Amino acid sequence: MNVTIKKMIMKRYIVLFWTTCLFLCGCEDFLTVKPKSDIKDVDLFSTAEGCEDALYGSYAEIGGQNMYGRQMRYFVPELLTHAWQVNQTDLNSGSGQINNYMHEGKGARDEYAVIWKSTYAAIAQINDILTNLQKAAPGKYRYFDYYRGEALGIRAFLHFDLLRLFAPHIGSKPEARAIPYVTTWGNRVTPFSTVGQVYKAVLSDLKKAELSLEKAEKLEDDGKTTFLKNRQLHFNLDAARATLARVYWMRGDLDSACLYAEKVIETKKYKVVSQMNVKNMLASIVAQDETIWGIYQRMPFGSMGEDFYKNSGLLPRADALDFYESSGSVMDLRRNWFREKKYRPSWETPNTYFLKFLDEDAYNNQGAPEFGGITGFSLIRMPEMYYIAAEALLEKDPEKARAYFNLVIENRGRVGLQAGQRLTLQELNEERFREFFGEGYEWYNMKRQN
Repeated sequence: MNVTIKKMIMKRYIVLFWTTCLFLCGCEDFLTVKPKSDIKDVDLFSTAEGCEDALYGSYAEIGGQNMYGRQMRYFVPELLTHAWQVNQTDLNSGSGQINNYMHEGKGARDEYAVIWKSTYAAIAQINDILTNLQKAAPGKYRYFDYYRGEALGIRAFLHFDLLRLFAPHIGSKPEARAIPYVTTWGNRVTPFSTVGQVYKAVLSDLKKAELSLEKAEKLEDDGKTTFLKNRQLHFNLDAARATLARVYWMRGDLDSACLYAEKVIETKKYKVVSQMNVKNMLASIVAQDETIWGIYQRMPFGSMGEDFYKNSGLLPRADALDFYESSGSVMDLRRNWFREKKYRPSWETPNTYFLKFLDEDAYNNQGAPEFGGITGFSLIRMPEMYYIAAEALLEKDPEKARAYFNLVIENRGRVGLQAGQRLTLQELNEERFREFFGEGYEWYNMKRQN
């Protein structure tokens, strides 16, 4: 990253932060951020409140359309798996080029550039926070370990997603050039690291984050801050462990992946939602029961109306419903994520839309009842932990693997495997496809298995 780009990012951070403050102003609980009256006189990190505001700004950036609000979640990774109906002969658009793996095409490169630039801008913000935390006098911030742990965890999380999207898989080319792992705030250019080096750096940051957050959780809440509320909306201790499980799983170290997945499972803080809630569990909200880490969005629709509610948008692949069981009294309730509109104009041709993420009532009716949860989306959910642990235990403890697997699918309306039936990797892969359709997961599962 050259000096000019660094300066642009620094300027963008200042503007973005204060825009974010204004954007969040007026929300309840910890989501309230009060912008200062005179920006020029504010030393952002002179108080704990300022440090927390900087973290909120980073979360808002992560939730934006250029990152997980669109590009990095349901758009680019899902195009790569052919989740959406794309005109196969349209080789000039970004979506057409990505769908056809024409990675050097201008349209594809433009879409990838949005992710690359936005993610490194977000990493720069996090590094600015970490730099100021490092400068802080001991004891300056009561919740120093929360701030540091969250920032380190986010830095690792973002680098890891850049790695697994843009670099070869470690199983095939561990010494290949990957991405720059940026750990400083300033004008220094960070060279590219190899795939193996990035994995090492990601794991190092995540383990430091885990230690900081473990230490932080021993502190009692002083009742004077809202920062410790709604921990699902922060990169919390369980998010650090869940991400460690994900990284080890992607690397192929299933024993370590299982260790961390079961640490999260054993907290018993999260559960798979009941069957009656499956249809709308992710409809413009953070899935309350299942979410380990989610992102708050005050205005949750963003580009989703254009993407998921128009004939010209992202229609699911034509055979999508074929993957979800429907026979007799057994129906995979996730079929309800694919349906016709409730509010279709009479002149519009019926279509099967993907409405997993869109609260159709709230989108179409301003006077509709309030959302049934915190508006936003989930980045890490419990089914992933059960699937990772089940895969690791396929041979070592098949009964436990089956129990983890059944816990998820039975709550989705499917019949679980019976005693004596062995779970297979193929069944797990099929379940991952069903469960995480549209969430940017399948591409990485395919990539790790070459």
